Amino acid sequence: MNGVIHQDIALADVVSGAVRIEAALVGSSEEGTVDELSKLLRSVLRMADQGAYVTRAAAPRDAAFSIVNEQVGDFAIAWECEARATDWRVAQIVRNVLVMFTQVHHPVSLFSIVSAERSACRRTLPPLGGGPVDASYPGLSAAVRIPVVKSAPRKFKDGRRAVIEFVEPLSDQGLGRTIELVETWGNASFGAYGSSEGEIWNGESAILDVTADVLDDWSVEVAIERFGAPEAAWASLINLAGRFDADIGRVAKVVIE
Repeated sequence: MNGVIHQDIALADVVSGAVRIEAALVGSSEEGTVDELSKLLRSVLRMADQGAYVTRAAAPRDAAFSIVNEQVGDFAIAWECEARATDWRVAQIVRNVLVMFTQVHHPVSLFSIVSAERSACRRTLPPLGGGPVDASYPGLSAAVRIPVVKSAPRKFKDGRRAVIEFVEPLSDQGLGRTIELVETWGNASFGAYGSSEGEIWNGESAILDVTADVLDDWSVEVAIERFGAPEAAWASLINLAGRFDADIGRVAKVVIE
C-alpha cells in the first residue's frame, strides 16, 4: 500500500526543550489500535531518551526525550515532551515507523513533531533514496569511543547478530536492564529504517524479531531474524551501547556480524 502521511515538522538541528508530538489515524479503527500506536511511539521515544538518536556532538548520556503529558483520543494521540541533545532526524524515524504501522495495523493520516524553540524551523523530509542514505538518519555520536568490530552482511534481509561485551561481569540487574533496552531498540527499529520510499511503503525494509539474551556474565547477544535495513541503522544500537557504558558498566566492544 502506497500513500501519504501528512507531516508538520518544526525542529532545530539539535532538538531541545519542549516538543509536541501528534499522530492521527484515518477514520475509525479496531479497539486497541490507538494503544498499539502509543506502544510503538513510546518505544521510539524511549530510545531517544536513552541517547540512541543523539546529535553527533553530544554523548548519549547527555540526551533526553521524556514524556511530560499524554493525551489519547479515539483516533489520535499527542504527547508533550522535554528533549535534549537529540538529532532532528528523529522525525524520519517517527515517520517511517508510522508508515509501517499503516501497513501492519491501520492507516495513519498525519503526524506532527513541533518544537517550541525559537531556532526551530519548518522542515520537509526529503524522499528516501534521493541522496546518501546515512544522511537521512541520526548518526553515531562522536563521543562514543567503543571499539566496533563489524563484518559485511552476506546479503540484504539475512539474519544478523551483535554482541555487546562489557569490561567486567554485570550484576543480574545490569544484565536485565541491558536486555530490556536492547529489545526496546528492536521494537523501535522494526520499521524505522529504509533506503528508499519503495522499501518503506512496500514493507520490504524491516528489522524483524530482535531478541537479546545473556551470552555470559559480561556479554549480551542481540539476534536479529531478518535485517532488512541500511547499515545506518546500527548507529542507534552503538549509541545505546554508549549509554550503557555510562550508566550500566564499561563496554569493551561491540561486535556486529
